[in-house]
Amino acid sequence: MYPSIKRSNKLRQKLDLYGIEHLSASALNEYITDPAKWVLRYILKHKGDGPSLWRGRAIENAMKNCVLSNMAGSEYEIESAVETGINVFEESEKDFLIARGGEIPSLYSERRDKEISYIEPSIRAGYSYFKEIPSAIFQKKFEFDLGVEIPAIGYLDFLTPGKIIELKTAKSFPSELKDSVRRQVALQCKALSLPAEIIYLGKPTKNKSHEGFRKFEIPASDIESLVDDYRMAARAIRRLLMNTDSVEEIIEFVFPNYDNFLWDDEEIEVAKQYWKFAA
Repeated sequence: MYPSIKRSNKLRQKLDLYGIEHLSASALNEYITDPAKWVLRYILKHKGDGPSLWRGRAIENAMKNCVLSNMAGSEYEIESAVETGINVFEESEKDFLIARGGEIPSLYSERRDKEISYIEPSIRAGYSYFKEIPSAIFQKKFEFDLGVEIPAIGYLDFLTPGKIIELKTAKSFPSELKDSVRRQVALQCKALSLPAEIIYLGKPTKNKSHEGFRKFEIPASDIESLVDDYRMAARAIRRLLMNTDSVEEIIEFVFPNYDNFLWDDEEIEVAKQYWKFAA
């Protein structure tokens, strides 16, 4: 058992310096998975955008509209859900291209076409499940004390009276949940004292190994140890910030693994501008 931390205003000052208001599940997972990517995003403020994020946003909006139609007692056919998803994707793409002045990254068209092809089958796969949800609260904010100076803050995709629903969209389905997802949802369960269902939506496989829909749950007995992972990650981030006084010093504490598939070409290009040796 690790000793309690003596809380200090110094950390708050460091967080303010880097514009970090709180720790999110995604930020903690980023640090656990790849500390250099955490530095790139949360210290150097490079936040990627692109077709894979738009796909997830599109599918989530369509599923949200399914529940909203139930709450309003109105019709919302599956074709309307698909249309919603495509529209959300295209609006996100439009904003992205405007922000870049029309400059298109390499291999953009190929990635765009691949991601948008998953929207319709994913929505069709999830339509029946979400049409059976009579009501929900969307993006409900919660806080949880991880034992450091600032709280972990998260937002729930769907909160029903009896459970949390976490929606994941994927091009390939896991046979079992990744630890990053288990940690994320365990924190939600711990904070709200509710069970959760993790719903994966995607394109049905040709060999019928799945139909584009898969549901997972986390055993209650696993929740505390998963949240403990976040407690340790929060301490690690705290230690990094408390023992450094500048962006340059933080950069010297970690180094990117460019061979990791999590790094895309744009992130590598940006990172190499910072992680370089100048004699």
